[in-house]
Amino acid sequence: MATLDELGQALKTRIETIGGLRVAWLAPDRVNIPMAIIIPNQIRYHTRSGDGMRVTFAVRVYAASVQHGSWRGMEAVIPYLDKSGVKSIKAALEADTRLGGIASFMQVHGAETFDDEEADQWWGAVIEVEIGD
Repeated sequence: MATLDELGQALKTRIETIGGLRVAWLAPDRVNIPMAIIIPNQIRYHTRSGDGMRVTFAVRVYAASVQHGSWRGMEAVIPYLDKSGVKSIKAALEADTRLGGIASFMQVHGAETFDDEEADQWWGAVIEVEIGD
């Protein structure tokens, strides 16, 4: 199986096919919306082949800045969560579920929206992606 860095870079490459969305593998110096940040979330060793690995990544999408008392920013998040379409992260990732041959499988499990209204920051979502050998 590929290294964590290779898997993260492969996810970045797939998500970069979405026009207008900035993408970072690991933590960028600052968030420039709209932006997706890919972070390894959970690693399981000794899977199917005994020495294999399964990795769950969190793709954090920051789509709009929060304005107190307004839910309108969530409208910017929705296209990235659709199961299809030109801004769909799921569709961009699942267009190559083997990530160019470095993974046996890749699956987008789901997403959860968030807002950081208390800190007056971002509307966004966390998308869970699992990759294995």
